[in-house]
Amino acid sequence: MRSIPIRHAIEQIIAVTPEMTVDFEQNEPGLGKLHPVYATYWLTKHFELASRKLVLPYLDDDEESIGFEVQVKHLASTLPGMNVRIVSQHRTTKDNRIYIDCEAFNELGDKIAEGSTTQVVLARKRLVQKFAELRERWEAQIGTKRPNEPDG
Repeated sequence: MRSIPIRHAIEQIIAVTPEMTVDFEQNEPGLGKLHPVYATYWLTKHFELASRKLVLPYLDDDEESIGFEVQVKHLASTLPGMNVRIVSQHRTTKDNRIYIDCEAFNELGDKIAEGSTTQVVLARKRLVQKFAELRERWEAQIGTKRPNEPDG
């Protein structure tokens, strides 16, 4: 991994769509479509997106980064149709962990969120191997019928 300058920042513009509003997709009262504003879980995804875009140019060809931690304080609402500007700024790197501060602003200039992400840099081969091992363990488990599992 090449060195990322401290305070190096990128901006990501997100157009908030109706699909990005709060909807827990459950058929229970209070757990379906709720608030017609930008959902915290979408904001969290977009913090990770902006952080990954910051990191990608600094990875070597045989490296990959993977999300390790996200912290988000959702401070204000944003309506569908509005744009959100996410600023991701490199705070520091320690060993293979890249620490990034994030802020988000709606197009009215309101600060709608602040937080941070941590990306872990690994050898691509190692990451692919870990995913394959996880799949093997899972397939071994689902190959046998679990108790309380309904029939076919």
